[in-house]
Amino acid sequence: MNKSEYRWVILVRPHTSIRINITADGHVPLSYKLFDGNTPDDVTHIPNWNALRTLLEKEDFIYVADCKLCSHKNLV
Repeated sequence: MNKSEYRWVILVRPHTSIRINITADGHVPLSYKLFDGNTPDDVTHIPNWNALRTLLEKEDFIYVADCKLCSHKNLV
């Protein structure tokens, strides 16, 4: 297992969205956050990235996300 790789998993339930950070092998949950089910994904990636940087005390890790990460606001 390469500990420098992490994933952001999104599980959607009615009225609630659970975003979970896990290790690349999917076996170790690192953190999670609950959101209102109507919260758009594109506003959650940068705060999550910053929280992971703080939690891991490093900046050199792989962050896997869906296309909402590539919004104009997130890229500038």
